[in-house]
Amino acid sequence: MPGYAQHHALYHGQQDHWMNQAYWSPPPEMITLEISALHEGGPHKGHMCGTPFGNICEGMKDIDAHATAPELASIALNMITPKISAFCQQFLWRPSESVVWDSSWVDLSNFPDPMQPYFYDECLHPAT
Repeated sequence: MPGYAQHHALYHGQQDHWMNQAYWSPPPEMITLEISALHEGGPHKGHMCGTPFGNICEGMKDIDAHATAPELASIALNMITPKISAFCQQFLWRPSESVVWDSSWVDLSNFPDPMQPYFYDECLHPAT
């Protein structure tokens, strides 16, 4: 056909490939973390789960689903500590006194088996 290059013959195959890839689920062995910083205490101590630290909310994709509770806590603290220090330099921040909770307010440091993957059971698993 005049006016068409050889690459035009590949169009339909590439279209099918990218169309199918757009509907694929994320990799089953990866998770995404949403991390927010809260300060426990202040005038409402005991009445709230925490007071938000301004707009400190971060996300991190492609975390290994086999990560243990201590590994997840370390990832969260490494990501959020510099943000808190930059946001409020006069705040006496002690990372060693920090507590990392999941979205259901479960303390990751109290997870019964620190060597067990924390979120793995919640991931998509390939059919067998």
